[in-house]
Amino acid sequence: MKISRIIMVILMITLLATISSCSVGSSESSDNGKKDESTSKSKEKEKVFPEEKPSAARGKAIYDEHCLECHGETGSGEGEESKKFTDEIKDFNDQTFMRKEDPAEFFEKVKKGDKPMPAFEEDLTDQEMWDVVFYIWTFPTSEELITQGKSVYDDKCSKCHGENGDGKGPDAGDLDHKPTNFTDFKKMVNEKSNGLFKNITEGEEDEDMPSFKKKLSPGERWNVINYIWTFSYER
Repeated sequence: MKISRIIMVILMITLLATISSCSVGSSESSDNGKKDESTSKSKEKEKVFPEEKPSAARGKAIYDEHCLECHGETGSGEGEESKKFTDEIKDFNDQTFMRKEDPAEFFEKVKKGDKPMPAFEEDLTDQEMWDVVFYIWTFPTSEELITQGKSVYDDKCSKCHGENGDGKGPDAGDLDHKPTNFTDFKKMVNEKSNGLFKNITEGEEDEDMPSFKKKLSPGERWNVINYIWTFSYER
């Protein structure tokens, strides 16, 4: 009998230990889940967007004061101060370089710095940094090319994407999927020109977007993209 009781006690202790372990594990898993969710929300809060649409005109004044001495008046990276650095100063007229960048990345580089460029988060407001980013976005193009892009957009794109780029063109209601809203700032600042060019060239079946490879020349496609960017800022 004593042996049986001893065995019963041992089994009870083992069972209680197992239950306790499971409870702790569940608690840790729950805590980890909350931490992951908290981290995700924290990262989302870190994304800073402007209070109003960025202005390239305001951005020029900021650029002239804070950026021109290194990046140069035309954005070529050949400003007077650039001679002091051994690191390359980016040429904002370099279409190959600019087309693989997105505005959100540029904003972070302006804010946090990008060697040899210093951080400007203490010198400029978030709005001012967005303004200067979109002034820089005008360097690889010109008013003439933007105007040509508008003509192509009005003819080939506006029926679905809308005259104002809001995705509410007269034919949008006939599509299975909503056309891209080019006025959605939070979406567009994470887009790259190369990606937009690929979408226009190849089309997107799951977005009811046809291919324009045979309908538009490469130059016309790039000009359309130059115009599409203007939905995100004031010129």
